Amino acid sequence: MGYARYTVHRNGEEIEAGYAVEVVCEESGCAEPIDRGLDFLCGQTPGGDEFGCGGYFCYAHQHAAPNGEFGQRCARCLPSMDDDGNRADNPAALLAAVREYVETTDDDGIRTREQVLRIVGPTPEEDKAR
Repeated sequence: MGYARYTVHRNGEEIEAGYAVEVVCEESGCAEPIDRGLDFLCGQTPGGDEFGCGGYFCYAHQHAAPNGEFGQRCARCLPSMDDDGNRADNPAALLAAVREYVETTDDDGIRTREQVLRIVGPTPEEDKAR
């Protein structure tokens, strides 16, 4: 199987993907010509995965993946990643990260508000202030 043209399932529908499939950037209002190759993919797996939505975006609308992960992210997927590359909007993953942190011990055994908030992320008010 080559990677010039192939099909993947994304958001419940089958789409054609590959570096020979010419499309435009999926960012609203952008008409930059791109292809559906891995170079323009949000996430690591065509069709979407826990790392990204599986959309295709031009270089202007891509962001580096967190913590040395492969691939890139669109603006919608990048803020939803925590420091460990987990989807921050996944309540089970977020709760597991907080529990793991709380169950480990600092040298002095103190948990600070800032350390827990780093895992949980900013409040909507703090996010607007950025």
